[in-house]
Amino acid sequence: MEAVDKRMQRYSRVIDNMKKLLESERRLVRQLRTERAADFAGRSEVQQLLLDSIEEVKQRRRCDTASILDKGSAILQHMSSDQHNATCP
Repeated sequence: MEAVDKRMQRYSRVIDNMKKLLESERRLVRQLRTERAADFAGRSEVQQLLLDSIEEVKQRRRCDTASILDKGSAILQHMSSDQHNATCP
């Protein structure tokens, strides 16, 4: 009987230790999931910043291109009116 009681106590300690290890592993997994989620959120913030910057540059280029076209068309109109004035007194 004594041998059985010792085995039961030993198994009980082993089970308790395993429960503690399992709980520790679960905490670690929760922590890692939280860190991973924060990492992904940080990446998406940086990605959004990059996309916003790209869109801003595209908009500036559109405005610059429109401005250049407007100036070019004004120059052409001016040149054509100069030619018209030169040929028609």
